[in-house]
Amino acid sequence: MRKMRKLWISPSLFTFLFFLLMFSCGKEGKQLDEEDNPVPTVIAQAVTSITSTSAIGGGVIINAGTDDIIARGVCWCIGQTPTISNSKTSDGTGSGSYFSNITGLLPNTSYNLRAYATNDLGTGYSNVVTFKTTN
Repeated sequence: MRKMRKLWISPSLFTFLFFLLMFSCGKEGKQLDEEDNPVPTVIAQAVTSITSTSAIGGGVIINAGTDDIIARGVCWCIGQTPTISNSKTSDGTGSGSYFSNITGLLPNTSYNLRAYATNDLGTGYSNVVTFKTTN
């Protein structure tokens, strides 16, 4: 009967192969999931139809995060980064694109605006868009 030889792997080679196997099965090519991005991801649309007291803005929700969108709209203010604590619109629920009628603005004034979307875990904001009302 033949005697079987045992295969011996050095500890460092074993460790290398173990980590190679573990990390080669990672998240490459995978869409964002709840662990990566629990709050919505939003992009602001261009501000249009600007008058002395109103404008139209909006957003596109490109990822709802882990839960359904329960609120969306735009928020704006003068001279700082806007949040939903500032002036805002409420434009329903759900993913996709939306437009907001922004009213009550001051003539000849620069505003910062961000689109937002909220799910049960928090609020995601877009980039800041700056616009100026007419005289």
